[in-house]
Amino acid sequence: MGYEGPVFSAIELFPPDRRKRDVDNVVKPLFDAIEGSGLIVNDNQIKGYSINMNQPHPGGLCVVWMNEYQPVFTIIDSLERAGKGIVL
Repeated sequence: MGYEGPVFSAIELFPPDRRKRDVDNVVKPLFDAIEGSGLIVNDNQIKGYSINMNQPHPGGLCVVWMNEYQPVFTIIDSLERAGKGIVL
């Protein structure tokens, strides 16, 4: 069973070789594949993401984490109330 509401995704890419690649060219096909897997209903559920290009891995590798999306202002508010953050 997949996510039905908004999500945040963290992505770690490990290309198969040392050729230069643009991270932004990976995003749309990857999100389409995640949708096709059934992890999410539609890729428009992805409200935020982080993506890192790492050192090559034989055969290539992509690691994806998904969490329910929490707006950043909710997080900041919680940190401020706990005395652990400040908005600048």
